[in-house]
Amino acid sequence: MTEAKICCICNEKFIGWGNNPYPIKEDGECCKPCDDNVVVPARMKEYSNMQKTESFDDIRFKQYEKKKNELN
Repeated sequence: MTEAKICCICNEKFIGWGNNPYPIKEDGECCKPCDDNVVVPARMKEYSNMQKTESFDDIRFKQYEKKKNELN
């Protein structure tokens, strides 16, 4: 018989594979509904926010272009 687990997000019992709850929780396993409705949207939001920030290389390139224009 498969042992029931407790979701670290909603505290409900579930059977089967657990899911990684990051970035909502650091430890434990979450159920499929919490993964689909809470964890995945949080990951998408985190990824979207990362895409909006400039990389270090982009910032350095802009600084280089500014200096180059000032010298000309």
